[in-house]
Amino acid sequence: MDTNLKVSLIGIGNAGCQAVELARKKGHTVFCINSSQKDLDDKILDKTIPSFLIGNKRGAGKNRQNAKGFLTIELERLFNQTSAFTDVIEDADVVVVAASTSGGTGSGAGPLLVNRLMTFYPNKVIIFFGILPKHSESAQAQFNTVECMNEVTNPKLHMTYMLSDLHSFEDDPMEEAYRKTAEYIAGCVSVIRGDYLKETPYGMIDESDMLTMLSTEGYMMINHRANITKNDLSEKSSQTIMIDMLEHTAAVDPQKDHIVRNLGIIMNTPDQTNDPCKSGNFSELEGYTGRPLATFLNYTVENAQRADFSVIMSGMSKPINRISECTEIAKECEALNNTDTASVSDELADLSAIKSTRNDANRNRILGVSSVRNDKAKLTDIPDIF
Repeated sequence: MDTNLKVSLIGIGNAGCQAVELARKKGHTVFCINSSQKDLDDKILDKTIPSFLIGNKRGAGKNRQNAKGFLTIELERLFNQTSAFTDVIEDADVVVVAASTSGGTGSGAGPLLVNRLMTFYPNKVIIFFGILPKHSESAQAQFNTVECMNEVTNPKLHMTYMLSDLHSFEDDPMEEAYRKTAEYIAGCVSVIRGDYLKETPYGMIDESDMLTMLSTEGYMMINHRANITKNDLSEKSSQTIMIDMLEHTAAVDPQKDHIVRNLGIIMNTPDQTNDPCKSGNFSELEGYTGRPLATFLNYTVENAQRADFSVIMSGMSKPINRISECTEIAKECEALNNTDTASVSDELADLSAIKSTRNDANRNRILGVSSVRNDKAKLTDIPDIF
């Protein structure tokens, strides 16, 4: 049974390209975009990874507007004259765009590229994967994150987005924190691709099920834990282990409102006769996540010593609590940005009220009509949001 989706990972900026390099080592299809020639140097990035340089080759200087301008100028060349890029897009069912929310290049160009991809390839699943800063990072980093997330979660753009949190590794050196974040992103792409889906008589997740979860608008969180021992399973229930996995994650914690549209559970486990998961009873887990509108289960019993679990939650609310932490620091930044504070002021005023809307998933995305390009769209017809 071939349950693997075709997934491509595009990294923008230094943080996104670090994730790409590690994902490439795990066999994923990748592409890099950057505004700094130094970040694409052979000593930094594997020279065999296809890449594209935007701007003046000197970086965006942590300026989101610069990055948007760099990408806008290069959209025609990127989409219509760069086969290495279009091949990566057109061969995929799902495209994940990874970028830091706190810098310049990724934070500014990342959401814009996702919007352009969604416009030109409306039948593909396009996901923004943002990397939030540590609490200890600068006011500018927090300011950029607020602005970036204000765009990503704008209900007019209908984005599906994932978020990794460097604050999960607050006490680690930055290099180690980014390495762990890259590991997490690559692991999520493996789950999306279907690496852990196996044939089973107890319930399977097929490609359409996975695409349904992935194409649902709003916040999505994916977690995977391997090497779960029989002793672990004798001491704790499967669902207790899953809850512990969700509580100790590299992802941004979801908003505690129990809103989740889809819950996907992949279990490869030694035989557990009394495991309620086998019958589809997830009441313990739902006490933590909330009760979803739809649950998708792939439960495989294996003759093995260890288990692995994956949990997918999609169609969740905007994680306001985490973003408000950035907002508090971003207030300090307003005085430094007198020429462009309106959007941040608006965000501060509306933050408690904004939530992601959750429309029905695009039917064509789920049915796999993924190679059709919308040639009537104009690359330069960019929404005013940007």
